[in-house]
Amino acid sequence: MHIHKRSNVYIFWHGQLKRRKTYINTIAFMLGAIMIVIPGSASAGIGKKIAEWGNWEIGEAERKRFPDGEMYVRILTEIAGKDVVIVQSTTSDEKIIEALLLCDAAQEAKARRIIFVAPYYGYARQDKVFKPGEPISARAIARALSANCDAFLSVDLHAKTVLQYFTIPAVEVSAIPSIANFLKEHRVDVLVSPDKGGISRVQQASEISGIPYTYINKTRLDAHTVKMELPEFNFEGKSVAIIDDIISTGGTIKKACELLKNAGASNVLCACTHGLFLGNSGTELSKLCNETAASDTIETRFSKYSGWRNSKAYIFDGLIMVSGGFDENIH
Repeated sequence: MHIHKRSNVYIFWHGQLKRRKTYINTIAFMLGAIMIVIPGSASAGIGKKIAEWGNWEIGEAERKRFPDGEMYVRILTEIAGKDVVIVQSTTSDEKIIEALLLCDAAQEAKARRIIFVAPYYGYARQDKVFKPGEPISARAIARALSANCDAFLSVDLHAKTVLQYFTIPAVEVSAIPSIANFLKEHRVDVLVSPDKGGISRVQQASEISGIPYTYINKTRLDAHTVKMELPEFNFEGKSVAIIDDIISTGGTIKKACELLKNAGASNVLCACTHGLFLGNSGTELSKLCNETAASDTIETRFSKYSGWRNSKAYIFDGLIMVSGGFDENIH
């Protein structure tokens, strides 16, 4: 592996590394470089944590609304010739517009490089066309960010295919190590995926924590009806943790919790990376589960562990290369 280094500069190394007979692209970061972190309004807390982690300066930005509802942003910190990290979860259309305006403002201010960090990447669930005439929304957002930034980083994307839509270096890190450690500390007996599609997620958490895992069989009967069945597993008297990537309305998780309680589970904990908790879903879920936990990618009262701090890191000659631990999660 060849890594190009310069002093006092945030280094990108965007090349190919042969691993397990596949080629992957990588991004390298150099600690100690001169960086300015500009948190968006959706990610003030995690932006501050990232700045503290890298011992980097936090930049200031002004935001306001015009009478017609249009957004105004202005970066107040001097960033000309410097490398900038913009941190913003794209939880809504409003936050996406703010992110794009901040990136454009950084370009206009002559930032050396712009790294966009989306702790939570919205629209990832529309990663393909389901019905004729639909857009690929995840691709549309990726193209917009690629036009304004030099690199992209996110946490536990709902669809891994999203990374291929970027035309800049893009990488996904995982909150699973943090979730696994959190559940191990809570002495959980078994990990459960709410459906077959999340098996790899609970399997990884199981490998880290040493806690056995299983999954719930979920069958869609029609457009409005889903049937969920527990596997042949003895849940009687056990402490169980349901792990998912996103909790939005919490419908699936609430049903899973009810099934596990009816099967004799003594304690049910719900854990996820991204806790949207739309409407009153967080309160409703708390009434069913013994504990509800999410990472800090979306900052709520349920945020109890880091969404990025415990991701894998490989060190090469003073450079730190961050990945989520899976080859397919790096573009």
